Amino acid sequence: MEPVSIIIKNQFSELERLAAETEPVLEAAGLPFAAIQGVNVAVEEIVTNVIKYAHTDGAEHPIEIRLAAADSAVTISVIDDGREFDPLAEPEPDLNAPIEERGIGGLGVHFVRKLMDAVEYRRDGGRNIFTMRKKVPAG
Repeated sequence: MEPVSIIIKNQFSELERLAAETEPVLEAAGLPFAAIQGVNVAVEEIVTNVIKYAHTDGAEHPIEIRLAAADSAVTISVIDDGREFDPLAEPEPDLNAPIEERGIGGLGVHFVRKLMDAVEYRRDGGRNIFTMRKKVPAG
């Protein structure tokens, strides 16, 4: 499969189009339906965080989503030009603590870690690059 690049605006209205464009790519890569749903949730979570927190200027900014399939895995990178932020550096939420003692936030990235087989973050050329991998089951 040739790598695919989807560019959306940093607007919530773009999430539906993003899902509509990524699903056929994930299907073509051989992911089963349940895995596609999980990948879509993970991508939506990361893109939602970018839309909410990456920029404070209120201006329109592009968010690029790159999808590639190779070596029995799908790799998805979410790339933005927002402020530097590594969501993986945040501590894991304490799921055993009473709800009233838990901090706000952190559950979305926790779910992304659980849904995907690998996640990583890096900053390159003034851009955040959050990369996720999902293995394609044999057969």
